[in-house]
Amino acid sequence: MESQSLEIPKLQFDENGELIITASQSSSKDDFDFFLGKINHSK
Repeated sequence: MESQSLEIPKLQFDENGELIITASQSSSKDDFDFFLGKINHSK
């Protein structure tokens, strides 16, 4: 079986203990619009 590796970034928390979520460099500003109901089906 071929070994595959996935780099998992370190978790970061703010001063209140809340997880800081940062988009990857390859992420588009529109990647998660479907969460807000702003999906564009005509692309």
